[in-house]
Amino acid sequence: MDPAFQAPREGAAISSLQRHFLSLGALFLSAFLLFVAQGMMLAAVPLRLVATGASATTVSFIASIYFVGILCGSWLSGAIIEQVGHIRAFAGFVALIISSTLLLALNHQAGSVAVIRFMHGWAAAGTFLTMESWLHASTPNSWRGRVVSAYTFLTLAALGLGQVLISLLGFEGPTPIVIGGVVLAVSIVPIALGNTRSPRLVELDLLSWSQLFSIAPLGVLTGFAAGLNMGAFWALGPVFGRAFYPGHAGLITATIVFGGALLVWPFGLISDRVGRRKVIALSGVLGGIVALALGFNLISSPSVAFLLFALHGGVIFSQYPLGLSYAADRSTSADLTVQLTRGLLLCNGFGTAFGPVAAGFAMNWFGSSGLFVFAACVSIFVVVVAFWRIVRDTPIPPEQQSSFVPMTETTPAALAIDPRTELDGQLELKL
Repeated sequence: MDPAFQAPREGAAISSLQRHFLSLGALFLSAFLLFVAQGMMLAAVPLRLVATGASATTVSFIASIYFVGILCGSWLSGAIIEQVGHIRAFAGFVALIISSTLLLALNHQAGSVAVIRFMHGWAAAGTFLTMESWLHASTPNSWRGRVVSAYTFLTLAALGLGQVLISLLGFEGPTPIVIGGVVLAVSIVPIALGNTRSPRLVELDLLSWSQLFSIAPLGVLTGFAAGLNMGAFWALGPVFGRAFYPGHAGLITATIVFGGALLVWPFGLISDRVGRRKVIALSGVLGGIVALALGFNLISSPSVAFLLFALHGGVIFSQYPLGLSYAADRSTSADLTVQLTRGLLLCNGFGTAFGPVAAGFAMNWFGSSGLFVFAACVSIFVVVVAFWRIVRDTPIPPEQQSSFVPMTETTPAALAIDPRTELDGQLELKL
């Protein structure tokens, strides 16, 4: 095993961990800036489209194209990183994101915006892949849980901050686009002035869909449902916010993101103690109640509404890692865990690409509140499949479960950061 991946001596664990986080400071700073800009664009693009007269269907279709780009880039960018190295790959991918961001200031035609957003999604996935593979290559197995938790919280906080900035700056005119481009450009600097090494690569066979479903059916369906909700939220959350709270749409979406950042851990800790299936079912019940209350405006005051937005974020951001943990509990080896989590990542990606289109139709039928009517339907689906598995599955005792890890929907490189997939420093990047 590479000495860099060996656990530190017990007496030096705390100080060594602190030094390790300091050594990752440049990477975390670049990631934070990148995700702030991503949060800004995820809010600004749908709002700008609606302001030019685009329908919810058009907005949702363009968002789906963006998530298709994310899905393609997640699985096709590894070869570029392997050939040119992390720093040059990161700089190149971010340059493409900057170009696609600035092009949005010049063109509002739906067809052109769709092409631009696909390019943005593909390049964004490449940057995520670069950062996450760097984290994997730099982090000992014994520290992976803490590093991935810090990375997850940082990304959610940055995405939420980006939403707040759009609420403060507005989305019309060149200002938000230019500021987003500047933040993206600055995000290159910390990584470009640092140093890294490329991880080793290893290929693992893909599980067939039937194998994946037979091992972890609830994980597959929960991962897909989480993708439906996340894709719908990122695509149309700002549109709902604009109708619900004119001029401050970003505050609603930021509340949902920050709610996810704060509540994903409690959901996970409870699932470690009482079992994944029960908590997945609970998330579906809670998500359905919250979504119906928001969708049908059963709200007594703005403060109650924002509390419900935070709870909604806790539900939709926790379901993917809960499904992932359910699958990991049924794994018999680290290699199988990687295969299962990679399969769930694909299921989640398909859900993320399809969710905006389905939610767009719901908004055409029910108005802006259709976003939460759609979310309620997804939650009902989660409850049904969770109770189906509670009846059919033999429960795994909590003491035999793997530990919950708060993973976000991300790229294949993050599978190797997950401490449940300790592969002695090897990273899977290829299909």
